[in-house]
Amino acid sequence: MFKFRCPSCQTALTATNQLGGRTVQCTHCQSNITVPYPEKTSPPEPVVTLLPALNMLSPKLAMMISARRGKYLGWARQLDADNLEALLWVIGEFGRRFAAASYPEPHFSRHSMAEHRMRKALKVLAKIQSVGRVAWDRGPFAPSGWGEPELSDHASAFSVEYREHLSKDEHTAWAQGLDERTLGTLLWMVGEYGVRVNSSRGPDGEEYPPPSFDLDPDTTKPMRAALRLMARIERGESITTAEANRRIAAESED
Repeated sequence: MFKFRCPSCQTALTATNQLGGRTVQCTHCQSNITVPYPEKTSPPEPVVTLLPALNMLSPKLAMMISARRGKYLGWARQLDADNLEALLWVIGEFGRRFAAASYPEPHFSRHSMAEHRMRKALKVLAKIQSVGRVAWDRGPFAPSGWGEPELSDHASAFSVEYREHLSKDEHTAWAQGLDERTLGTLLWMVGEYGVRVNSSRGPDGEEYPPPSFDLDPDTTKPMRAALRLMARIERGESITTAEANRRIAAESED
């Protein structure tokens, strides 16, 4: 339904959208008039409901993740405080070893994936873990922002309470100072790696394995165990830091 006025007597009239362009009689002056077509209206802006589980993040970052449907960042909608802590824990386990070894080339099992993007993701994750930030301007982090709220490289990515929580564990303390843009990039890179791993199968038909590295076993075993856990968190498995610690220790001893 929409309203218009009779051009003869200016009486306010109401018509359905289907009457647009048709001739009708004014109910007041009885003159024949042509019903105008209803004005086109833009569709309402989609309502973004912030996910309560993301309350450990800054409001702007939580809004971006809540609204995002793309595969490389949309997966993070499933995170909660415990799962994010475990993710930061395993990235710390992998990143500090990978960076200390000067970013050695990973060797992947046979696959049909965009391997260069997986290599890039691992290097960016380790760089963020060791340096605290990285320059990257693709996707929603480009200057255009894809219409997203612009993430800050100064504002903290976390709430005050969550920063304090991360600082209490040496395995997650590295992440307490991350800014919005850097954490957004980190989560995107987890998607770049995890989406490809979780959509593939290894040579034995089972879970696609993490890459190997030309390093000593004491270094590579925890690195590979951490990458395996990171992919599982990306696909939605609920993992705590205690469970991550247990699994990495068990795989490192095999």
